[in-house]
Amino acid sequence: MKFLKNIFALFLIVSLASCSSDDDSIDPLLDTDGDGVVDIDDLCPNTPGTEIDQGCYLFTNINVSTSPYNVTLLNSTTIQTTNVNGLDIITETTTIGDTFQLIFTFSENGTVVLDGEYRNSFVITVAEQIIDEGSEIIVIDNETTNYSTNDSTMTMVLAGDVYNVTFFNENEIKLTLETSYTENGDEFVYTEEINMIR
Repeated sequence: MKFLKNIFALFLIVSLASCSSDDDSIDPLLDTDGDGVVDIDDLCPNTPGTEIDQGCYLFTNINVSTSPYNVTLLNSTTIQTTNVNGLDIITETTTIGDTFQLIFTFSENGTVVLDGEYRNSFVITVAEQIIDEGSEIIVIDNETTNYSTNDSTMTMVLAGDVYNVTFFNENEIKLTLETSYTENGDEFVYTEEINMIR
């Protein structure tokens, strides 16, 4: 009987020892992502962030305004539907920007300055037939407009239009816009995509 008590006691000690927590071995100074916020206080321990955002990199005016962005993509499409005697006529205008020398400089106070130029190529089709195409150089000379950011909805209001933020980190922003409206009886759908890097 004494032998069984000893076996039971040994079993109990081994069981308790194996259930001990490994939390004692966590380094309280560990900063996995190197952002200056230790992991135990970091809400995003594997993604570099800021101290003010508790280790995350939130979509805020402060984080957007740390340095200027170079535009790398600026494309748009306008689809116009005109009803002529019961038949819908579709006109599509596609623009593609390239050879960018265009910079967006965001300020923490909610203003953004656009400066530079780029080539804008366009194609206009009616009923899927090309009726016009060409390109032009667009020059923007220190134009200022307003913007605001919203991290919870991942949107940016830029010059009054609400863009969806499809990607944001310390080096890049990707924005998309889609809006529909009616003008002079015609229906329009406008889409736009802007990519910017630091």
